[in-house]
Amino acid sequence: MTTATPPAGWYDDPDATGQLRWWDGSAWTDRRVVLPPASTGAVRPPGVARSTAIPPGPAVPSGRAAVTTDGRVAATGVLASPWERLAAVVLDVVLSSVVLLLLSVVNLALSVLPDGPAAGLSGLLVLATWALLAIAQIMGTGRLGQSYGKHLVGIAVVSTFTRRPIGSAAALGRGIVQSIGMYVFGLGVLWILWDPQRQGWHDKAVSSIVVRTRSAQRLDPAGYVRAIFAAG
Repeated sequence: MTTATPPAGWYDDPDATGQLRWWDGSAWTDRRVVLPPASTGAVRPPGVARSTAIPPGPAVPSGRAAVTTDGRVAATGVLASPWERLAAVVLDVVLSSVVLLLLSVVNLALSVLPDGPAAGLSGLLVLATWALLAIAQIMGTGRLGQSYGKHLVGIAVVSTFTRRPIGSAAALGRGIVQSIGMYVFGLGVLWILWDPQRQGWHDKAVSSIVVRTRSAQRLDPAGYVRAIFAAG
């Protein structure tokens, strides 16, 4: 089941005040019109009239949900299904497990070195690996709206107010509440099954929703990490 989106027309640009932007019925376009100040008496271009402001809710077209390779963003505004969210979590767990398995293999190879150098290198690798996983989960969600699993599935976490990524601090808080919700018999996460906006406790805590994205292009892991830092 999908949520109806607003019809095509000129709407207030969500990325800038004082101008209109054309919504084609499914996505924002690059057509923009700057509104003249009311005090000048200037008229608007022919055929351009301010449409009713887009109401809040999951059907609102978002201009910034999934970061693509060219720095642009695209989202449908349609809420992600529970199955899509579960698939993203499974992918994140599998990918993290692969990284940790590789770490174990490298540490095993380092065991042939003298105890001093081996311990030092092993410690640095462990710190670097966990830092990478934290960046992918917290900063990826905060800056791009996506962990790598969400990126592969094509969904993103955005603010219910701004339709933009929620920021790293909110992403950290979201993760903490999600962990708490899992320990309460999973109720905090299962809440998305009956919530009208498919929000778990962790989403409600930071005012976020999870939506599908329009971009068909997927980044490789290195490109994804670069995009995280570029978004900062």
